[in-house]
Amino acid sequence: MRLSKPVVDEVRSQGRSAEELAAENAELRRRLAEAERRAEAGILRVNRLYEVLRAVDQAIVHLSDRGELFEEFCRAAVEPGGFRLAAVGLVERETGAIRMAASRGETAYLDKVRISSHPVPEGMGPAGVAIREGRLAFCNDFAKAEATFPWLETALSHGLRSGASVPVRENGEVVGCMTLWAGEVDAFDARDLELLEQMGADISFSLDNLQLEARIHEAQLKAEMAGERERSAEALRESEVRFRSLFENTPDAVFLTIPDGRILAANPAACAMFGRSEEEICRLGREPLMDHSDPRFQSALDIRSRTGRASKLELRFLRKNGESFPAEVDSVILPGNPPSSFVILRDISGRKQAEEALRLSEEKFSRAFAESPAALALSTLEEGILVDVNDTWLAVHGFERNEVLGKSARRMGLWADEEQMVRFVAELKEHGSVRGWEAQFIKKDKAPFFAQLSAQVLSVGNDMVILLTIVDITERKWAEQRLTEMNEELERRVAMRTAQLETNMEMLRAETAERIRVVEELRKNEQLLIQQNRLAALGEMIGNIAHQWRQPLNSLGLLIQQPSLCFARGALTKEILDETTGKSMTLVRHMSRTIDDFRNYFKPEKEKVSFRVLDELEKTLSLIEGSFQGQKIDMELMAEADPEVLGYPNEFAQVLVNVLINARDAFQERQIAKPKILIKVGLAGERALVAIADNAGGIPDEILGKVFDPYFTTKGPAVGTGVGLFMSKTIIEKNMGGRLTVRNIEGGAEFVIEI
Repeated sequence: MRLSKPVVDEVRSQGRSAEELAAENAELRRRLAEAERRAEAGILRVNRLYEVLRAVDQAIVHLSDRGELFEEFCRAAVEPGGFRLAAVGLVERETGAIRMAASRGETAYLDKVRISSHPVPEGMGPAGVAIREGRLAFCNDFAKAEATFPWLETALSHGLRSGASVPVRENGEVVGCMTLWAGEVDAFDARDLELLEQMGADISFSLDNLQLEARIHEAQLKAEMAGERERSAEALRESEVRFRSLFENTPDAVFLTIPDGRILAANPAACAMFGRSEEEICRLGREPLMDHSDPRFQSALDIRSRTGRASKLELRFLRKNGESFPAEVDSVILPGNPPSSFVILRDISGRKQAEEALRLSEEKFSRAFAESPAALALSTLEEGILVDVNDTWLAVHGFERNEVLGKSARRMGLWADEEQMVRFVAELKEHGSVRGWEAQFIKKDKAPFFAQLSAQVLSVGNDMVILLTIVDITERKWAEQRLTEMNEELERRVAMRTAQLETNMEMLRAETAERIRVVEELRKNEQLLIQQNRLAALGEMIGNIAHQWRQPLNSLGLLIQQPSLCFARGALTKEILDETTGKSMTLVRHMSRTIDDFRNYFKPEKEKVSFRVLDELEKTLSLIEGSFQGQKIDMELMAEADPEVLGYPNEFAQVLVNVLINARDAFQERQIAKPKILIKVGLAGERALVAIADNAGGIPDEILGKVFDPYFTTKGPAVGTGVGLFMSKTIIEKNMGGRLTVRNIEGGAEFVIEI
């Protein structure tokens, strides 16, 4: 079927416009959805972990019971943190089982599973590994981890997809673990795990403090009640040793100071944080460590002096290299004479960077939303109230911003078919996203237009909202309608042309049949030419055989007579008889080989085979050497290589015979005194090359271009048929894919065969 050019151009133009528009919109939707997903996931994940960390730190400051501390961690992780299950487990040293000291969320799961700290199948999950190896352990996809096999089915049935555990230490020894379970895969990235480790360190530090305070209080009570000052002193010394261990090993910077700013001690973490040795810090005091550009320092000191404690204050400090960094400070004044201060600093540079990254991500999302060339809208999931729209959306629908915000799409009558809107919302609620939904809408001026919708449900705080992308496809719909009409017209035209094409096909079949007949006739004529050339060569070969056999027959006749003559003279011996017989058989075998070569020369070939050029050349020369020796023609063979070619060896030999016989006839016709033929064999690149040159005087220029024409000959009808060289060219170029050329050289002509 052939379309008229104007119709084709119009269809292509319309199709290209629609395809480009669809591709651009799809790319924009993909980029926006990806940016929204990353920003939303990052914000939610970091916010909920910071909420948990904030609640845990508050509990550490205000609670003095470790059971209450564990309960507060679990509550904060599930309620503001959004985790599906949180628990704190303590190890039973005798059995290795992990007993839950506190839990919140999907606690029914804990009643169905057994968790061990030993290297058994029940101890290969995050909790068992965290306690056994004393490090953070996590699994971001229970379904893909072999270690989760014993409890995988139970976890999935309770909606648990990933989890992370961090060890809880008391006096430097692992006594249990804090574990969080999430309902989605890949819930923990590097930043999340770092915060979880920080929570574990905080709680371990708090437990040590609680135990230290309990021991100190217990020692004081015992000393006061029993008056045993020595035992109290021993308890205090033991507490001091443990306190020193905690002081040295906590990951936060810890200082022991006095109110006038002098520093009595600094732990290794503080030295690493500020880039100074403990001796240097104690010698310099707090002044060189403070960033005095931060105006909040004096206020923090005032709060601590007034209340005895300053908690969760953010201040800026200076490292030795002059770098300023933010830190979260907890400080408490310890009773004594004189009083001292216990100060803990936590470097929050990473947290600040994360918050800044989140802020920038939100800004990028807002900018992408506002400046997107696609029409975008945010609406609530349940009521469909428009929360925000971009300028493109307003341009598409024809509204002003104040006319749409806070109103629902149903109330504004944006959907042409309200039932379709209901189906759209239902599918969105079921799957969480919709792609490529086509519907008809109404603009402010009541003009209808077609649009393609894509939507994604997002969680913003405690609310569920919809991000909608709207692409106006009205022009595409019109183009599709016009294309349908043109297709119908084309089908009608095709139907009209079908009959004419069928008639033309019949004529074409008849013409093709006639051409096939002519080709077959040409093939028959070509076969006749080949046969004619073979018959001509047959005569030549018979003459050659006669020359080949004449001398051997004469020699054989003499050998046959020799025994009789010897016998008549009485000189016949066995040695003479054996010698005569041997020579006779040698002559017979030579004549037999001549017959075999002659028979092979005329054997038809149907398939191409690989053969060596020198082998066929030597066989051909052996067939015609008798005839050429009779005319005293000097033949010289120069072989620079022995190439192997793919083709028909007998037909190749026929070409050699035709070229050599033409040279012999030229010698005879022109009575050359010292006739000579030089045959060179070599390679030209990857092609075999055979050059046959004579000294017969060359070919006249006026007939040089005709020597390969059929039936062209200079020998006369009694001598030549004019098909030898024609068939030689056909064999080399058509049958064997080579090339046969001729040129005049000094003193004669040269035929060149390339295969």
